[in-house]
Amino acid sequence: AFSHVLRGRVVRLERDGENLHALRPRQCALLVQIADNKYVIPLSAVDKIYAANHSDVVDTFNNLIVLDGERIPFFYLRKEFNMPASDSNTQEIVVVQYNENRIGLVVDTVIGEYQAVLKSLGKMYKYQDMISGATILGDGTVALVMDTNKMIERFSSDRQRMTNVESQKK
Repeated sequence: AFSHVLRGRVVRLERDGENLHALRPRQCALLVQIADNKYVIPLSAVDKIYAANHSDVVDTFNNLIVLDGERIPFFYLRKEFNMPASDSNTQEIVVVQYNENRIGLVVDTVIGEYQAVLKSLGKMYKYQDMISGATILGDGTVALVMDTNKMIERFSSDRQRMTNVESQKK
């Protein structure tokens, strides 16, 4: 395999006899699990990972948690994805950069760093903006790639709409 600049991008090429194949770019990512589902978060978005007690995440007012002396807003992804609550005593909070802020994404387990070959989801999923692609793991299962910026924008706007509706009821 060797690298070549094609249309301004560095592409890895591999020779197979007479043919030359472009290899899909690999991206460093964080592999996480929520319930039985695996997801990939681009490592470039990840700031830090924390462990937290389940009760600190589920029973928190205003979805704020203090980590390293700083109040961090977070989204409990089981709740956002309409999954039943976890019965585990601990959760992991993946803190990502969003604009100038740090936002926590609560997952069940951080599995570890992963070299992901990203694939698009195709036309059928073009309006699904929270998931930017997929990757096939070594065991053959598919992990969806989270677009953390789009995800935070969507969850924030949903929460703002719910707050507006509740304030109009009063």
